Amino acid sequence: MPHDTVLNGGERETKPADGQTSSAVQNSHQSTSTVISRRHLLRGRIKPPADALLPPWSHPPTLFYSRCSRCDACITACPERLIVRGDGGFPQIDFRQGECDFCRKCLEICEDHALSGEVNPPLPLRPVIADNCLPKRGVACQSCRDGCEPMALRFPPQLSSGGRGIALPQLESDLCSGCGGCVAPCPVGAITMVPKANLTPEGA
Repeated sequence: MPHDTVLNGGERETKPADGQTSSAVQNSHQSTSTVISRRHLLRGRIKPPADALLPPWSHPPTLFYSRCSRCDACITACPERLIVRGDGGFPQIDFRQGECDFCRKCLEICEDHALSGEVNPPLPLRPVIADNCLPKRGVACQSCRDGCEPMALRFPPQLSSGGRGIALPQLESDLCSGCGGCVAPCPVGAITMVPKANLTPEGA
């Protein structure tokens, strides 16, 4: 018969009887680890990353982190390899890997209910373009527009005293899906995706 052993902190570990398979022991340990991790998260012992970009269809951070078991299922399911393991083992998006095509595979495989199809839009993000953007430095470039499928980034002509100037990127926020397709094509890494809620009305 299996018996319980009290671990440090009051947690219990079930030890197998003679003859129990090693896989059963491993599954038991994984289950115990998940429970302990969730308890530690709720008690504040695990600090989720404050500025991480969560996968599409994620619940708000507090609810997401309380439900996510860090099983890596969404990471494995993402065909674009866009979802990666971040700080603390939680999944997050790295747009340097590519763009989200909203295929829903991460949503469909999540058994923790950390993701929900009721979340709309699935990625409430917007691009922020830093000052090292090439057109802002006088160098013609429209790579981000070429990577923007919704055509939310535009380059209206600019006039200067010497004639036609360098066109600067402008975001049509209502057209932006938050897919992050503009990030990877930028040759100088000037574009960062940020939560729309963090932007001023002008930037949102």
